[in-house]
Amino acid sequence: MAKPANTDVRLFTREEAEKTLPLVRVIVRDIVRDYEEYTRKSQELNARTVRQSAAITKEEMKALHELEEMVGALKKRIAEAGMELDKLGIELKDCQLGLIDFPTKIGNEVAYLCWKHGEEHIGFWHGLSEGYPGRRPLT
Repeated sequence: MAKPANTDVRLFTREEAEKTLPLVRVIVRDIVRDYEEYTRKSQELNARTVRQSAAITKEEMKALHELEEMVGALKKRIAEAGMELDKLGIELKDCQLGLIDFPTKIGNEVAYLCWKHGEEHIGFWHGLSEGYPGRRPLT
């Protein structure tokens, strides 16, 4: 793999990035699913915590504790999946969209190949500071 001078960043060609997609799809699918569940459970936990008073029953306390554990476990799974992508040299940009970037070189500039959960292939790129709204089709 090509690497920019004086860094440990892996640069992907489009072909190299495409070869990782079968694995990446599975990881990102799980991240999107877990993030959706994490968001729902976190909102539920926040709502329950606000409603709870000093006179909480043992059953309510147990349910609240189980919900806290579930939220923590989901957060941990999302972080671990993000670390898997990081080990591959891929950057997770958005858990909700399942948006990831592959560092690459476009012309003489370091940029990102951009892929979103549900897309069939890698068809977009953007500059380092442009982000998702600046995506442009690969030619």
